[in-house]
Amino acid sequence: MEQLTKAQRLNGRHITAIVSAICVAIVLAPMAVVAASTGSRSSTIQKVLVTDPIHAYEARVSSTGALKVGGTVNVGNLPATQPVSGSVNIGNLPTTQNVGGTVTAVPGSPGTPFTVTSAAAASFTQFSVPSGKHLAIQTVSVRAIVPTGDKVEAFLSYTTNGATVDLFIPVAFAYTLSGDDFYYANLPVDVYPNPSSQVTFEASDVSGGTTAGVILTVSGYLT
Repeated sequence: MEQLTKAQRLNGRHITAIVSAICVAIVLAPMAVVAASTGSRSSTIQKVLVTDPIHAYEARVSSTGALKVGGTVNVGNLPATQPVSGSVNIGNLPTTQNVGGTVTAVPGSPGTPFTVTSAAAASFTQFSVPSGKHLAIQTVSVRAIVPTGDKVEAFLSYTTNGATVDLFIPVAFAYTLSGDDFYYANLPVDVYPNPSSQVTFEASDVSGGTTAGVILTVSGYLT
């Protein structure tokens, strides 16, 4: 066999150098591939303009990368109920709003306050509900003076839903003064006479005596 010279023989340093070269090649190979891939991808990037197909307006992006939108934007597919916080101002509503459920009327809101008082010394008062208006009577009051020992009767007569109704008012004895008995009543009611109908309020001495100093008052509101 041919003998290798000392210079031709592999020693430990030779083997170490070969192994180091192989390891370096293995480490650097993926980086070269990534660099090549990146360079290939960057060469294919193109700028694209987003335009309105009708007016050819170009879209704009802010410095933060947000798309700028002008004019009116309609957003759909939202839940029926939206949670909100803070103060919410609602405008541009129709003049007339549809209301569901129960509505309770408050005197004077939205109606117009209404009051009728009998003439001096008159034992009754009569008035008509204005045409096209709805009257809600909420309070009736009576003061009547009769001879001592006599009794007082008071009632409110009105028409509602086509029927005539007499609402009797319980009048209570208050005191006697100078030979006369004083009677008073103040009663909350819910009375709704028909538009254009007549309302009569009367107090009388049921004992046949003379009724004096009668004051009759009806109050409520018109809508």
